[in-house]
Amino acid sequence: MKKKIAVRADGGTKNGLGHIMRTMALAEELKKDFDVFYICSNKNEFDAGRKTILEKGYSVYSDTEYKTGNLLIIDMYGIDENYITMYRKQFDKIMYIDDLHELKYYDCDILLNRNIGSEDIKYNIRKGGQILLGGKYCILRKEFYRSCKTFNESVKEVLITLGGSDVTNSSAELAKVISNFGFNVSIAIGAGFSYENKKRLEDIKSDKIKLYYEPVMADMYEKCDIAVSALGGSLFELCALGVPFVGVTAADNQMETAYIGEKKGLFKYGGDLRNYNKTDFIKAFNFIAYNVEERKKVYDSQRKAVDINGTKNIVNCIYAILI
Repeated sequence: MKKKIAVRADGGTKNGLGHIMRTMALAEELKKDFDVFYICSNKNEFDAGRKTILEKGYSVYSDTEYKTGNLLIIDMYGIDENYITMYRKQFDKIMYIDDLHELKYYDCDILLNRNIGSEDIKYNIRKGGQILLGGKYCILRKEFYRSCKTFNESVKEVLITLGGSDVTNSSAELAKVISNFGFNVSIAIGAGFSYENKKRLEDIKSDKIKLYYEPVMADMYEKCDIAVSALGGSLFELCALGVPFVGVTAADNQMETAYIGEKKGLFKYGGDLRNYNKTDFIKAFNFIAYNVEERKKVYDSQRKAVDINGTKNIVNCIYAILI
């Protein structure tokens, strides 16, 4: 009988689908040898996340149901130390995926923080636990197990990817700004985009602005010369494939990444979409689009920042504690 791995994560139109997408990248590798299922909140605001998981063939159970297994992977914000510990009665081992370093103690057997600069964080975790930090353990889906793009000195094609839900509904505004400079714009539309946002995008669709619904993102990155991206999981995908980009934020947990990532030369920061400043965004965009020398520096820095085998590195650590 296969050992059981549960994933506790939520995603929807308000908080995005990042937790769902990155845990599914792990699940795709783990399901070869384990029975993988999800535990999710049944609140309406998380409908998009549950739908995405079910479409990929995983079972989804309510967080009010009592489930047991050999490993629980938790990928959530807004919890305290007791939340992790309470699952000890139900699961033999616990893995926690962290971004914020908010807890004083993590009662887990594996702690993962893939974020840029996380290597310097000092964590207090369960005795004997493993701590996985930085780009060596970035989570990438199978579609990104490919060679880095060749650097392109000219820019014609621009991709806008603001996550699975575009929580600030900013894709249309950014597309209009970029297309006015004469560039071709492709917009990746995730499963969590609201109806109103999709309608707004359909209204601006043209020969210069094209829409792609739930596309294979690695293929989208291959087609573009540069990108405008939220600083979630796509940061690591863009770095892995070598796509210079303008990074934008839409949540508090992305602010530190914006500061550290730009300092390391991985992208040019274009501002916080919750307080959108058109002048600041255009300045950052022009830096990436028109400055070949600086764009090449970004490209070179990206290739050193992440390990395309990051998902496999994490999975190997999971196998080590379960097999």
